[in-house]
Amino acid sequence: MKTIAFAVVDCGEPADMRNATMSYTGTTFEETVNYTCAVGFRFPNGAKRLMISCNDSGNWTGSNECEGWNICYFESKSKLYTIHLAIVESSRGMIVTCWFKALILAQLYLSTI
Repeated sequence: MKTIAFAVVDCGEPADMRNATMSYTGTTFEETVNYTCAVGFRFPNGAKRLMISCNDSGNWTGSNECEGWNICYFESKSKLYTIHLAIVESSRGMIVTCWFKALILAQLYLSTI
């Protein structure tokens, strides 16, 4: 009777990501890591969460960084409110406006010199 030995594929500890928390239960083949961006940050595709997995080569698939996504947000003790952001650009600068419902919370004019 022949014995067949299999090697365990291990991707090692996943990398920390700036402006994100991570959770995982293992580091071997097909295990996953879930990253969640902090408030005010998103992945380049606009998602707040990203899941990567350990592949059969022993590497974690994909990588990204959470980026500053929205400079406007309001957080109360129990709830995070979605604040709208509009950026209007022209040859002379840009206007950034943040609003909640019909109330303008902030407006900033950035001039190009």
